[in-house]
Amino acid sequence: MKKLVTLITLITLLLLVTTSLFAVKPGRGMQGPGRGQNCEMGQGDMMMAPEMLKDLKLTADQKKSLETIKTTHHKEMIQLNADLEKKMIDMRQAMKDEKYSEAKKINKEIVTLHGTIADKRIDMVESMMKILTPEQKEICKNRMHQGPRMGKMEGKREGKKMMKEHCDGKEGCR
Repeated sequence: MKKLVTLITLITLLLLVTTSLFAVKPGRGMQGPGRGQNCEMGQGDMMMAPEMLKDLKLTADQKKSLETIKTTHHKEMIQLNADLEKKMIDMRQAMKDEKYSEAKKINKEIVTLHGTIADKRIDMVESMMKILTPEQKEICKNRMHQGPRMGKMEGKREGKKMMKEHCDGKEGCR
């Protein structure tokens, strides 16, 4: 009976861990769409969307600065997401080996990495906002609160067309 309870507990924990892993995609983390390598739009990506750039009327220097910020952030995210993925592998192995204390320790490290990733995203948005004029900041804030817009476009074909234009050739686009 005790072995059965242990086995059921282990299977349940493994299911929870593997379910969490499906929520964590490389370059994306558990922070939702629009981060890392995928092309769905999040706040940082939204500021770089062609429609947003057009509305902000950025100077050449501002465009260059935004691109530098985005590139630096992307490199940091690649490393952090790789670290996160390694920790997830370590945790799966600890669970498989029934080293639950070690799994808890690794889980805390995973939570810390998720916090670091979220903080880095905030830092990126802060850096981007610092190079904007007050008028540009206002436009950006209004758009960020609205989320990705389709504008006056109607229908699924237009939405798909917009995503194709935004995602053209980018890895991870649907």
